[in-house]
Amino acid sequence: MRFVIISAQGLNNIFLHFFILGQRKLNKILLHVYRGINKLNIKKIVQKGIELHEKGNYDKALEYYSKALQKHHMSDQGKAIIFFNMGISFWKKDDFKTTENYYLMAIEHDNELVPAYIDLGKLYYDLGRYEKAKKYFLRGLVLDPVCSFAFQGMAIVSYSLKDYSKAIHYAEKCLKHCQDEKLKSELKKLMDDCNMELNK
Repeated sequence: MRFVIISAQGLNNIFLHFFILGQRKLNKILLHVYRGINKLNIKKIVQKGIELHEKGNYDKALEYYSKALQKHHMSDQGKAIIFFNMGISFWKKDDFKTTENYYLMAIEHDNELVPAYIDLGKLYYDLGRYEKAKKYFLRGLVLDPVCSFAFQGMAIVSYSLKDYSKAIHYAEKCLKHCQDEKLKSELKKLMDDCNMELNK
């Protein structure tokens, strides 16, 4: 049997897929949260921020998110999601410290906002802080026991920590819930590499 060693680019491909998918899911949640409160114009402001972000105009998107935060009568959940989206925009600007701060603020306002935990895990992974990444991926799984993004994160972090048995375990869990064929292929390569390491 031929074992395929997954590359650093392969790991990044896995994370890129779930980062984009997670962001799209969050945007849908965000619009749902603001349904029925058009009288405050928050929904329109946030929609405009999302549109600008998707066009790559991150500074302008941040301006609109900030405007939305200035509106009164906003729930903690609404603030949390705006903080989360602001974190994404700062990440795109490679401002990792500010990204971290906004994700943490999102969690402070809504400690069940799973995508914020997942993205914190991804951020810490990218910064080489694997134990901290692990903490946030696991927290995501506590809140959502079938979260494929958290399973992916744990598989990759476990691989990086050379805990190959756990990497296989989480990759298998992820494959049960993953629909993306490219992601499946990358995870299978990861499992092959783990098996090769375990059989040395």
